[in-house]
Amino acid sequence: MGLLLFVWLLVTLLTRHFRLAPPVPLKGIDWIGWALWSIFLLCGIFVCEYGRHYDWFDSPYIRMAVAVCAVSLLLSVMRMFRMKNAYIELDTFKYKDTALLLLAFFVMCMLESTPEMLQNMYTGAILNFDRLNVASLNWWGFAGVIIGCGLTWLWLHVMKGGFKFIVFFGFATPVLYQCMMYFLLDPGMNIELLYIPVMLMNAGHAAIYAALTVYPVRVVPFQHFFQTLSLMGFVRSGLGAPFASAVYG
Repeated sequence: MGLLLFVWLLVTLLTRHFRLAPPVPLKGIDWIGWALWSIFLLCGIFVCEYGRHYDWFDSPYIRMAVAVCAVSLLLSVMRMFRMKNAYIELDTFKYKDTALLLLAFFVMCMLESTPEMLQNMYTGAILNFDRLNVASLNWWGFAGVIIGCGLTWLWLHVMKGGFKFIVFFGFATPVLYQCMMYFLLDPGMNIELLYIPVMLMNAGHAAIYAALTVYPVRVVPFQHFFQTLSLMGFVRSGLGAPFASAVYG
């Protein structure tokens, strides 16, 4: 929360407040579509987060949430085909890179859930590290974020490089993390052995998230840019991580 407030403060202090046009009233927004997409995401997250707790489909709550999730998604898709100004327009999916972006974020969510689920279970239940030692790994994760963001900024902004290198780096480092952890895990290992893998994992996440968030600016017209960002948010900040954690769990 402190970091989020710091980012908000930077935007407030370093951004000049101006308007290109007079304020536009909130008209023409598909509020029903917004509600349907929100219900779909919330029900999907509920199923992924609480499925194991309620024993999945043996629970009426999970069955009800799955039904509501399916119906809301169906209605949202129907509105895309029938409405010209739907909350998420059908034309957003017609860009060739939209599906690849969603797939890339989904794969990253699957890779990202490995340390959150398996690593934490191993360090807690088998190695019996206390919470302060496990939390100390976050400093190395934070260093990885700085490295990933710095590399992305240096390559894309300063050196004017393409996105392929950053995408390769973003996917290579989590895969390298998996390989290192496979050979490093041992009942008698020291916590210091986790420093480099954790840093690599977070560097890759920061790089791929920054690059793939900037990439639509170059390939998607302004008309559908924010809808594309919304779809990416559905996966990156919505269903992606809970679904991956549910699969691992």
